[in-house]
Amino acid sequence: MNHLSLRRRTALIAAAVLSTAAFAAPAGNAVLPAASPGSPPPDDLATSMRLPKFAPGKYVVTLADQPLATYQGGVAGLKATKPAKGRKVDTASPDSKAYRGFLDGRHNQVAAKVGAKATRHYSTAINAFAANLTSAQVSQLSKTPGVVAVTPDQLHKALDDKKPADFLKLSGESGVWSALGGNAEAGKGVVVGVVDTGIWPESASLSGPQLGTKPTAADPYQPYRSGDTIVMHKADGNDFTGA
Repeated sequence: MNHLSLRRRTALIAAAVLSTAAFAAPAGNAVLPAASPGSPPPDDLATSMRLPKFAPGKYVVTLADQPLATYQGGVAGLKATKPAKGRKVDTASPDSKAYRGFLDGRHNQVAAKVGAKATRHYSTAINAFAANLTSAQVSQLSKTPGVVAVTPDQLHKALDDKKPADFLKLSGESGVWSALGGNAEAGKGVVVGVVDTGIWPESASLSGPQLGTKPTAADPYQPYRSGDTIVMHKADGNDFTGA
């Protein structure tokens, strides 16, 4: 390395060090520069220099407590809600309702700590809540014990650059169109008809007998009502539940 290159490199390093020192947070009891009119007080200025900036908006806040699908007990007075192997989560059971109430209460408590309000609760597969948050509230929640993640609520669209005709293997030398005479001839003479039946759930044609509270011996797979839940035993030994 020649002397000119060495001098240039030394000057660059010195400039970088000075630049870093100029923007470093004050150490120890160093006095912050006087605030200009309209600027935040010194303590707030120091805090703003240390904290990352978050855009205000809607966020999903995930908490550490287990959701219904994986909760195996541990909270006083609340039984496990995790289903047995091969079974579905029974979200309508008294134990699930009690534990969901506990989780919803935790959501409200955590949100209230930063002056926010939970607008939606999630408790079956994930323990989280949605809320509209300011930048400061996002920063506070990200440091709150028991909070696992604070994630912006964004709409993601799946992108696929495949053409439908190619994906369905219609085009190309070995595609369906080629085997049927090429693009110009394939499908000639075929009539495609779409039949709209006009089925509507409230139609009398779909009405059935009133559900009982248990299946009959003659029809063990007959749906029945258990409170506000519809239950039907399945041939594989599991139960179907619905509203």
